[in-house]
This record gives sequence, structure tokens and C-alpha cells, in this order.
Amino acid sequence: MMKQIITILAVLLLSACGKQQKWNNLEEVSLSDLPCDTIWTIEDYRNFPSLQILNDSLLFVKNTMQQYSYQILNYQDKSAWSYCDTGDTDTIPLPRYPGLKATIDFYHYGSCSFKTLDIANGSITRTFTSLFHLKENTPSLGAMKLKENVYVGMAYNGSGLFKIYEHKDDYYWIYDYGRMPVKGGGVGEAFRAKYAGTMDGDGKYFVYGSYDFSYIALYKWSGKELQFQWERTLGKNNYEIKPNRISLKGGHTRGFEEVKLTKKHIYALNNVNSSVHSPLKNTITVLDRKGYIVARYKTHEPMYSLAVDQDEKYLFAVLLRKEGERSCIVRYNLAK
Repeated sequence: MMKQIITILAVLLLSACGKQQKWNNLEEVSLSDLPCDTIWTIEDYRNFPSLQILNDSLLFVKNTMQQYSYQILNYQDKSAWSYCDTGDTDTIPLPRYPGLKATIDFYHYGSCSFKTLDIANGSITRTFTSLFHLKENTPSLGAMKLKENVYVGMAYNGSGLFKIYEHKDDYYWIYDYGRMPVKGGGVGEAFRAKYAGTMDGDGKYFVYGSYDFSYIALYKWSGKELQFQWERTLGKNNYEIKPNRISLKGGHTRGFEEVKLTKKHIYALNNVNSSVHSPLKNTITVLDRKGYIVARYKTHEPMYSLAVDQDEKYLFAVLLRKEGERSCIVRYNLAK
């Protein structure tokens, strides 16, 4: 684990609304003090690509501006190979990386469906595109694959935060599960907009981070059902529940742009939209798999789309620039 992780000295408190933890004595590490490489420049400042690590030299980059556009980026020699999925063929040659093997599952926002890309034997093969669409029940933000034929997405309606889709006998079972990020809020569509969030998982566990509330929760997929593990509120809540909506007030700590799950930790990114006095503002908070904070990194530029290797040696991120400036993909060395 990286040297910068600081052992927590604060007293840990428990409450009915989740584990609470003091920020006192938690040393903050500035990312600007860590070795950093700029590995790719993004021409369009509006493009915030998502990142997935393939191996010790390659990143899979999904282009959000062009939904069918992907890149494989070599962050050692800073070269890239572009791939455009037109749907005309299921297999595209990949001669540059003949020994690469990887499976990439991702939610395709343009069509509101899931895709699987298999990389092997010098080619990319689109092996599966889900036969159903989540658009009627799931916002375009917040959906992921749990296992083969089992998906979870943010729910527009129903009694739970999520809808789980399980494919059986040529049709899908759909059921609700999951705790809301606030207590006492409604479950209608007007409230759901405030419940939207970001998710990441490893096939057995998945973590949800709220966009509008500094709330994180961990769930386990047992093979048959979702099982709640824990929930955390890391900042200050200041909101009012009205008959048809939730109104956020001054001093409220907003939530997370992205969460990432590794073997041992959860990385939660919070940008500049937090309360001015929030300890979360412009930070990446690191929690262990039991929900306790173990480190906090200070960011100095708005970020989007994290990726962390399983050994937690490197953290990749997209640094956002202002209009007219070029954003970029960077790599921080956490092991130094």
C-alpha cells in the first residue's frame, strides 16, 4: 500500500445513520507533491473520457463525446490506437497488441445498454450486447454489470435505490433494493434526481457514491441477491425535504464525481462543488473495505474519471481545463 496512507488517530464513532469519523489528525497528502506524468492530451475540452487499466502499460479509454469511439493508450511510450464500433462487424484487428488479453464490460450511454468487448489473439471482439434497455427504469448515469446476465442500475421508481436486472429464460426479472442516501426522502421521480450517483464493483462487491450527498455505501452480491454492508456520510448534510423534492441549503457538503473499488480500498473523488468549509473539497478520500477513512489526497485542479491499479501503485485521472485549454490524462505515482 502506498507510503502516503496515514493511520487514523481519530476516535471512531458509530451511529444509526452510519459510521461517523472525525477528521482530526488525518494528514492530507497533496497530489502535486507526488511524481506525475502527463500521458495524453485531450483535444476537446468537453470530452471527459472514462478510464480502465488493462495491464502494466495500457489503458482503455472510452470517449464520452463519441459514444462508439474507444482508444487503447500506451502510457509507457504515450502512443494510442483508436477503434470505432460502427456495428458493421463484431471483430476488429488489433495487430499492435497481439498478446493482450482483457474483457471490458461497460454501460453504453448512447443506447442505454451494456456491451462486452473481448481482447485476445490480436483482435477486439464484441461478444455481447445486452438484449434489453435500461432507459425506462434507469438514468443514463449509474449502471453496472454484477455478473453474467445480472445488472444493477439507478432506479427511476420503486421502493429501492437500485433496480437489479437478472436474465432468466429469455426475459428479465426486475426487482428493487438499496437504501436511499437521505432519510425521510420520497421515492418518486422528482426525488430520484437527487439520488443519482456513481458506482464501481469487482463482481462480488460494489460501491455507490452519491453526487449530491457525501454518502457512500457498500453492497455485496451473494449470487442470488444484494446484501447491504455499510453506509457512510463523510461531510455535513444541510437540506430540507419538501413534499415533492429535496432542497439543498448553504453549507451542505455535496458528494462524489467518481468512486473506484480496489482489492483493499475505495477511492472517492470530490471536486470544487463542495461546501467552502468542507474537508472533502478538492480531495480524493481513501476508505478501507470496512468503511473507515485511511487517507486523503488534495487535488489542485478539477478531476474526472479515476483509475487505480489493484496494487495501488498508480492513480490515473483526467484533469479538466477551462474552455480553450486542453484537458489531459495524467498518472500519479502513489508508491513514491
